[in-house]
Amino acid sequence: MRPVFRDAETQRTLDREGYVTVSLVDGADLVRLRELVARVQSALRTDRRWEPRGFEELMYVEDRELRRAVQADLEAVLAPRLAEHVRDCHILVSNVFVKAPAPANNVVPPHQDFCVVDESAGWEHVQMWMPLVDVDASNGCLCVLPRAHRIANPYRAQGDKTPFESFLDRRIMRPLELRAGEAVLFSGRTVHASERNGTDRPRPAVACLFARVEAPLVHYHRIDARRVEVFRLEPDDLRMLVPGRRPEVGRSLGLVDGDPSAVSYADFLRVTGD
Repeated sequence: MRPVFRDAETQRTLDREGYVTVSLVDGADLVRLRELVARVQSALRTDRRWEPRGFEELMYVEDRELRRAVQADLEAVLAPRLAEHVRDCHILVSNVFVKAPAPANNVVPPHQDFCVVDESAGWEHVQMWMPLVDVDASNGCLCVLPRAHRIANPYRAQGDKTPFESFLDRRIMRPLELRAGEAVLFSGRTVHASERNGTDRPRPAVACLFARVEAPLVHYHRIDARRVEVFRLEPDDLRMLVPGRRPEVGRSLGLVDGDPSAVSYADFLRVTGD
């Protein structure tokens, strides 16, 4: 990928492993984010296909003005802190997640998120996920699959399976224990997941996607097993998307063959091995 981190070693780690952790927010900024999430928590929603699961987020809220206001408040805190680590990038969209305490069924299985930049032309976006409380396996910390981002899958639509879906198993995922305000930054192709929150307290987190300012923005809407509709987006369009729904923003460029290529188990092991 084109370099985004100011520190060369951090960039090499992202390129090699598909993720890196950094200390991002503390003190008054951490308090500010916790207060923001507490204010909007009751308005968060989940994908209707997943209900009930006790895992709500901002991106499924239909109220566009609320979404825009919350994202502006989030990015007022996150953008200056991210700028200390990355260069020539802008935040494309930000999000809030709250994973309810047990007995909610809020497991998030291993998956890749949808594309937001044109990976077929060599661009890549980075995702930031940051808990607002300390996290480990007991309360649903993020888990990643190192090095699987090396496998190309450039036309990902919301809900698509990865080309190596049959090889994925939670047992090969790496849990990331983080302190509140520590963040994991990972490639848009990195496979990630989280287990259920087995504690008696909610697990709030915030996230954002960012990319180099010159990267063309896209969205792929799945038409059938083989084809996706391509949309070219403006910087603000991503903030208003409801994942899984045909965009009401942006410009359609027509259909392309978006059938993920098969990956053999041998190739999967070769790519993801140490």
